[in-house]
Amino acid sequence: MGMLKVFAGLAFLAGAGSIAGMILNGDWGLLMKFWDDALLIICGGVVLLAFDKLILILEEIRNYLKKFSETIGKD
Repeated sequence: MGMLKVFAGLAFLAGAGSIAGMILNGDWGLLMKFWDDALLIICGGVVLLAFDKLILILEEIRNYLKKFSETIGKD
Protein backbone atom coordinates (compact mmCIF):
# COMPACT_ATOMS: atom_id res chain seq x y z
CA MET A 1 0.00 0.00 0.00
CA GLY A 2 1.40 3.33 -1.01
CA MET A 3 1.93 6.19 1.36
CA LEU A 4 -0.52 8.37 -0.55
CA LYS A 5 -3.27 5.80 0.09
CA VAL A 6 -2.43 5.85 3.79
CA PHE A 7 -2.65 9.64 3.95
CA ALA A 8 -5.86 9.60 1.90
CA GLY A 9 -7.38 7.14 4.35
CA LEU A 10 -6.35 9.34 7.25
CA ALA A 11 -7.93 12.33 5.52
CA PHE A 12 -11.18 10.40 5.03
CA LEU A 13 -11.19 9.33 8.66
CA ALA A 14 -10.43 12.84 9.90
CA GLY A 15 -13.09 14.51 7.77
CA ALA A 16 -15.79 11.93 8.38
CA GLY A 17 -14.87 11.70 12.05
CA SER A 18 -15.19 15.42 12.57
CA ILE A 19 -18.57 15.53 10.82
CA ALA A 20 -19.82 12.48 12.72
CA GLY A 21 -18.53 13.87 16.01
CA MET A 22 -20.33 17.15 15.51
CA ILE A 23 -23.56 15.39 14.55
CA LEU A 24 -23.43 12.87 17.40
CA ASN A 25 -22.71 15.57 19.97
CA GLY A 26 -25.63 17.60 18.67
CA ASP A 27 -23.47 20.69 18.26
CA TRP A 28 -25.33 22.11 15.26
CA GLY A 29 -23.74 25.54 15.49
CA LEU A 30 -20.28 24.03 15.23
CA LEU A 31 -21.45 21.80 12.39
CA MET A 32 -22.78 24.77 10.45
CA LYS A 33 -19.51 26.59 10.99
CA PHE A 34 -17.03 23.82 10.08
CA TRP A 35 -18.81 21.41 7.70
CA ASP A 36 -17.05 22.92 4.71
CA ASP A 37 -13.63 22.44 6.31
CA ALA A 38 -14.40 18.78 6.91
CA LEU A 39 -15.51 18.36 3.30
CA LEU A 40 -12.28 20.00 2.11
CA ILE A 41 -10.31 17.46 4.12
CA ILE A 42 -12.28 14.64 2.49
CA CYS A 43 -11.71 16.18 -0.96
CA GLY A 44 -8.00 16.32 -0.17
CA GLY A 45 -8.15 12.57 0.38
CA VAL A 46 -9.77 12.15 -3.03
CA VAL A 47 -6.99 14.22 -4.63
CA LEU A 48 -4.36 12.05 -2.92
CA LEU A 49 -6.03 8.91 -4.27
CA ALA A 50 -6.05 10.44 -7.76
CA PHE A 51 -2.32 11.23 -7.50
CA ASP A 52 -1.64 7.68 -6.35
CA LYS A 53 -3.57 6.26 -9.32
CA LEU A 54 -1.72 8.59 -11.70
CA ILE A 55 1.62 7.45 -10.34
CA LEU A 56 0.62 3.80 -10.77
CA ILE A 57 -0.45 4.43 -14.37
CA LEU A 58 2.83 6.19 -15.16
CA GLU A 59 4.81 3.32 -13.63
CA GLU A 60 2.89 0.81 -15.77
CA ILE A 61 3.59 2.88 -18.90
CA ARG A 62 7.27 3.06 -17.96
CA ASN A 63 7.45 -0.71 -17.43
CA TYR A 64 5.71 -1.34 -20.75
CA LEU A 65 8.04 0.99 -22.62
CA LYS A 66 11.05 -0.60 -20.96
CA LYS A 67 9.83 -4.06 -22.00
CA PHE A 68 9.03 -2.82 -25.51
CA SER A 69 12.48 -1.23 -25.96
CA GLU A 70 14.18 -4.44 -24.82
CA THR A 71 12.31 -6.47 -27.47
CA ILE A 72 13.31 -3.99 -30.20
CA GLY A 73 16.95 -4.14 -29.10
CA LYS A 74 17.06 -7.94 -29.46
CA ASP A 75 16.48 -7.83 -33.25
